Amino acid sequence: MLLLTIANRIFGIGREIIIAQSFGVGKTLDIYLLALTIPSLLITLFIYSYPSAMIPIFFRNKEERGDDYANQCGLNIFNSWIFFLLLLCSILYLFSGSLMRTLYSQLPKVEIIQVSQLFRYLIIAVFAGGIFASFRSYFHTQKKFILPSIAPFASNISIILFVILLSGTYGNKSITWGYILGFIFQSLMLIAFLGGRKSGFSIRFPEFNEEVKRVGSALIVVFGIESFLLFFTMIDRVLASGLTAGSISALSYSNTILDAPIAFVGLSIGVVVLPLFSELSVKEDLNLFNLQIRKVFAAVLIFIIPVMFVILFGSEQIVRLLYERGRFDSDATAITASALRYFSIGLLARVFHIILTRIYYALEFRRILLWVALASIVIKLAFSIILVDSYEINGLALATSLTFIIIVTFLLWHLKWKTGIHYFKPGI
Repeated sequence: MLLLTIANRIFGIGREIIIAQSFGVGKTLDIYLLALTIPSLLITLFIYSYPSAMIPIFFRNKEERGDDYANQCGLNIFNSWIFFLLLLCSILYLFSGSLMRTLYSQLPKVEIIQVSQLFRYLIIAVFAGGIFASFRSYFHTQKKFILPSIAPFASNISIILFVILLSGTYGNKSITWGYILGFIFQSLMLIAFLGGRKSGFSIRFPEFNEEVKRVGSALIVVFGIESFLLFFTMIDRVLASGLTAGSISALSYSNTILDAPIAFVGLSIGVVVLPLFSELSVKEDLNLFNLQIRKVFAAVLIFIIPVMFVILFGSEQIVRLLYERGRFDSDATAITASALRYFSIGLLARVFHIILTRIYYALEFRRILLWVALASIVIKLAFSIILVDSYEINGLALATSLTFIIIVTFLLWHLKWKTGIHYFKPGI
């Protein structure tokens, strides 16, 4: 699975290289990224929130009342989820114009209209991404991780093909439709391998029973927890939209590079950690739980610390190697590399945050995560406002890094206080 994650991230970087060659840094790409902000972050929210709320409850139902009951509850939750997605997407479409005008009021009217049009298209991807999140969670409850790791290739391949073939004619609409169709293909791949009615899945009107309310309550809390990244990106893009043209694109390119090691280590481990620690938590095997935590943390330190220093001191060379061609010139390299350098300061904290949140979900410590998420938004906003005037996009990147360092330090202390774990106990 790790190899698949690495391969998919390589495809992701290849996608960004092709986008950089076709669009460089400028208004055309900035408009697409502004339209993409809410849809992409909602999809990310779905992909990580749905399993984080559903999987611990699934294993508790399985342990207490058996496989059949757990599967039937899962099916009803799935149908309730479809109902929620339809309602959400309808609301987004109806209020799309007002939402974009409110968020990006500093943009010229013609650009707001362009952003709104792309945003309406991307609502399709929100629905498809939500469906993908639910099927992905089902496969993870069955301890099947390979296919959900293969499916995201469809999204990257779709965007690459659309940009290569259509960007000259349709501009940023080519990326938009590549993104939409990519998520549709991802969902169809999982549905095709689900086994149809043999798996027990069917579409029906949901029963809003106690289990649905239980998962719904958990989802609301998890949405609140996971949505802090949505606010981080919105803060960056709203503040960067008032800076030099191309600032939003530069932030996006630098984040894409940083996302590679985050995915290689944080997301790969995080996918396995949630069901593993959920089972250990239900069985109340605290000694094995603590031993596994120490092993996970040791692996993170071994892999991430060298990568962090490579990016920190080699950011310009990395950006030049990956992006500097076509419309992506030396000026674009300089601004992107500078932002990447400041983002890299918080790389270790960002990976630890992914692992820690999955551990907290497994322990059902959701309330403290919600308070930490709310505090992190306030911290990020304060740092961003303070630093953006003097350091521009570098200030936004540094604000993100400092915020992650602060919240991870607190989460490590809190977990030690609650469980009595010794993170660096000899003999892991």
